Amino acid sequence: MSDGKVKVRDFTSGSILPQLISLAWPMMVTMALQLVYNIVDMAVVGHAMGKTGLSAISVGGELTQFFIVFSAGMAMAGQVIIATFIGKGERHRISDAIGTLMTTVIAMGLIVNLLLAFCGPVFLKWMNCPDDAYEQAVTYVFTCSFGYVFIYGYDALAAIFRATGNSRSTLIFIALSSVLNLILDIVFVNVLHMQAFGAALATVIGQISAFAASAYYLYIKRKDLELTLGRRSFIPQKDLLGSMLKIGIPTGMQFCAVAFSMLMTSSWINAYGTAVSAVNGAGGKLRKIIQIMTKSMYGGGAVIVSQSMGAGNTERVKKVMGMVFRICMIYWVIVGAASLLLPEQIFSIFTKDPEVLALSHEYMPSFALWTCTLSLLAPLMTLANGIGNPRFNVALGLLDGVVARIGLSILLGSVLGYGYLGYWYGNAMATFASIALGLIYYLSGKWKTYKAIKK
Repeated sequence: MSDGKVKVRDFTSGSILPQLISLAWPMMVTMALQLVYNIVDMAVVGHAMGKTGLSAISVGGELTQFFIVFSAGMAMAGQVIIATFIGKGERHRISDAIGTLMTTVIAMGLIVNLLLAFCGPVFLKWMNCPDDAYEQAVTYVFTCSFGYVFIYGYDALAAIFRATGNSRSTLIFIALSSVLNLILDIVFVNVLHMQAFGAALATVIGQISAFAASAYYLYIKRKDLELTLGRRSFIPQKDLLGSMLKIGIPTGMQFCAVAFSMLMTSSWINAYGTAVSAVNGAGGKLRKIIQIMTKSMYGGGAVIVSQSMGAGNTERVKKVMGMVFRICMIYWVIVGAASLLLPEQIFSIFTKDPEVLALSHEYMPSFALWTCTLSLLAPLMTLANGIGNPRFNVALGLLDGVVARIGLSILLGSVLGYGYLGYWYGNAMATFASIALGLIYYLSGKWKTYKAIKK
């Protein structure tokens, strides 16, 4: 804007595609830059230390990523509530919502910090971390544990910006922190030979910088956003905390169930040796890369859905879902073709190890199938994240994570004897269960009468 002010945007009317793109593209680039933290770690360590270092970062990274889902649930709850206030025209309550959210997530970050610092080695043993990678993985997890306060805080701030229609600001902060992370990775790992500790330390410093920049920006723009962020604002409001926990805990449970099932299957896969563990870890990073588009689409769509639900416009919700579906299916065709035709070229980003590259041909067909299910699920996740129905979110998580993913993995990998291939395909096929449940809920029409904030 010419006056330099940042204003709360209203998405309850107007053309959907331009609004969706305006929300999604900054989120897309932001998530891509966030992935640089982990991908650079893997690439630098993988080339410097070989498959042992790659396995250590892979297993350690999976464990640290698991605990991030708790902040994602609360951040989503805050986003839904703030966007609903905007749709209802109750902007005077946004400041209290922001303060309640920030105080809650920072407290959660401290708890997770202590848990991982003391229990990380136990978790890594449970995950069947290969013996030759274990010490480096322990170092990586312990160092990363000190970044959780800043990760949780940043996730909450990003959710606040999205809810108010400003998803561009975090792009700048993540870009700066990613550049810092890249420079420090090279210095710590390649120059100072600090191995996994150096990669983790670079990541934590990057996380601190992203949080600090976001918090400062929110503070200096508080008047433009009509916020009153005094000390009292950060005392949790009972009604808002109740609403956030009602949405955030079940949503976190949904993410947690899926993440837990991924950890379970990864622990079984890791038992097949360092090379298979490295392929699975690199594949996990590829999955996160592919999720950038779909998460951006349903993340941006969820903001429009939340505001539209606050305004009582359910027909607009249907149109948003349709737009997300069309975009994601086109995306699947492109990604699926690339994954089947260029497996070794894609995996060479992480390592030149011939054993890992050879295994990429076995991994990528399951990856293409998983991409298909992810694209089909995207419009239903737009609805789920937009309305914030806790029961629906719990049902999605338990069905996908506990029942389908673990059940199919055991069936294909152990019972039918397909080994690590069975676990990979079980992961890919599990999402069909969530798609079926989401369709049933959508067609029932019950979502039309759901209220995220009840008086």
